[in-house]
Amino acid sequence: MINGNGYWTMGNDEAWNVMEPSLRLASRMMMSSHLIPLTHLINGPRTHIDDARKDQNDMPSKHFNRLRAFHPVAGFSPDAANPTLRLQLMEKLRTTLRCRFAFMDSDEDPEDHSQPGDVAYAMTSFNSAYMRRSQDPNKQWRVFIWLDRHIVEPLLRADVNSADKLMIQWHIANSIVHELIHALFEAQHLPARRLFGHELFFGEEPIAELGFSFESAINRGQTQPFQTDVKLLPMGFWHRKYWCTVNDVDVANKDSLVLNNPGPRMDDEFYPVPISAWEDMQQEQFWSIAVRKFGHGILHYRTPKAMARVVWTVKDPNKKVLWDAPSPPASGGQHVPANMALPENQEFRNTVEALELALYEGKSMTPEEREAMHFGRAFLSSSSAETHFWDNSKEQRRHVNTIVDTLTKINLTPNSTTATRQHFLAILLSRIRKAIDNHQVMIASILSVENIAGVVYYNRRNNLLIWNRGTRAFLRELARTPSTAVANFDQQLLELERARMYLFSPNDPASGLDTDNAEMQLLQLADTQAQQDQRNLCLQTCQSTVANLDTVTEIATIATILLFFDVLKDVSDNWAIRKQKLQDALPKLEYLIPAATHPWYPFMQNLKTKAARASVHPQPP
Repeated sequence: MINGNGYWTMGNDEAWNVMEPSLRLASRMMMSSHLIPLTHLINGPRTHIDDARKDQNDMPSKHFNRLRAFHPVAGFSPDAANPTLRLQLMEKLRTTLRCRFAFMDSDEDPEDHSQPGDVAYAMTSFNSAYMRRSQDPNKQWRVFIWLDRHIVEPLLRADVNSADKLMIQWHIANSIVHELIHALFEAQHLPARRLFGHELFFGEEPIAELGFSFESAINRGQTQPFQTDVKLLPMGFWHRKYWCTVNDVDVANKDSLVLNNPGPRMDDEFYPVPISAWEDMQQEQFWSIAVRKFGHGILHYRTPKAMARVVWTVKDPNKKVLWDAPSPPASGGQHVPANMALPENQEFRNTVEALELALYEGKSMTPEEREAMHFGRAFLSSSSAETHFWDNSKEQRRHVNTIVDTLTKINLTPNSTTATRQHFLAILLSRIRKAIDNHQVMIASILSVENIAGVVYYNRRNNLLIWNRGTRAFLRELARTPSTAVANFDQQLLELERARMYLFSPNDPASGLDTDNAEMQLLQLADTQAQQDQRNLCLQTCQSTVANLDTVTEIATIATILLFFDVLKDVSDNWAIRKQKLQDALPKLEYLIPAATHPWYPFMQNLKTKAARASVHPQPP
């Protein structure tokens, strides 16, 4: 190799020496117990894509009626990953499918040397043509993961500094993990079935590209080199905030379809990743402490404030590409940034209009409807930042009232169709779900930073608790509007409560808001009153605890139901009503118990004991 006589094989010591650090890092990424997105891919529920999200121009595609999505496993817990099943799939790749890593050259296709290769750092391929055509009764499936040799060659150079080598090693490892996700997805079905055909969409993402979906889920964004020629040494990497954007349309398989409502974003933000990030990833403490439970979304916090904003314009929406004007290139299209500049005062003008244009099947919106959608966008953005979005200000109160009034008007308008009402509500619910996902990742990231620093960032926790409390109040108010009467926000409220339990410790008042501490004191007082058989005082305290719908938590609601039942268990009047409330509360309690961190153990154990006792108590005569 160095002397001109070597080959790009793992049997070559030179190749192995430069690849070993990256392979170890890739193994660390794949085996880390935080990889909940992979658990979603393996165990998450599957759903068919609604026709309303498909582009009717894609109807001739063979995949049009086969599109499916996988969704997160219910609940938010860093311990929800399934390492055993992951290991079984990895072993299946190694033995049954005889997965092999190999090198390729970006100038030629690794499967057909006469064709130009894909401009990619890595790719995954299967011997599908052989399996389709071969008459050999003993034929077997194989999988190959190809790595472009040009991204490895800089590690052989003596003039590359140590920081750049760490960056390249991470880049190689990240590319390997990206391709492994594609391979693991197909490995679930082989050899019993043929290749899946069209990859699954993740959640409500408009582009099906599992590798990038996985990267975005664990990194809270994507990474992209300062240059795109695989033959050149990257000068550095951007941390891209969003996936998916219109600039990502062509990264998926050429036969992949792109969804609408919501469609790809029209903008993105780019942050330079500091050298210290690559150094961190080579440290055992980074994985054993920060990543062990919460992932490495902390990359987002390590990026400096220097950044750039890109806004794209689409000239041919049906083809989903941005033409390099004035005449389209023969290759099919190219994405061209409309502008790229630092924002004024770090404030951006949001340019995403896709959802608004799709609303009501392209009909123009009233000012109230437009304001509601702007609020929804700001609400979603707030979940990804440490901001006081819910601060009881008059401005936010006005926005909430606008949304509630708009939903009510839609419901009462004689010519308003059910489809219109459901369309508006579906977009709002989509943003609520995404915002809660962002909120959970923010919490995981802050906890990981705290573990590394050995300190508790109370201000950051309080900001997230304020957002959590405001969102709970918002959902409860939505639930009371006529247009959303059929909507059930119980799951979203439970997820918010589990997230809150990670932030607030009952024995550490500084970790919570005033409302959190006051509520906990009332619950403890009511429990003491119940133990002392002070029935009336206990009931009054419980009523005071849940009186404010804007601040009451799910755990407080459950606790007061248990206390009500406990002190009135031998009272026959309204016993059936209290019993039904108890039955409704028990599954919620079971859902919250796994989220109990150590400070919550005594409180949750007390509720669990009360629930067990109440569930078997006979009805009084």
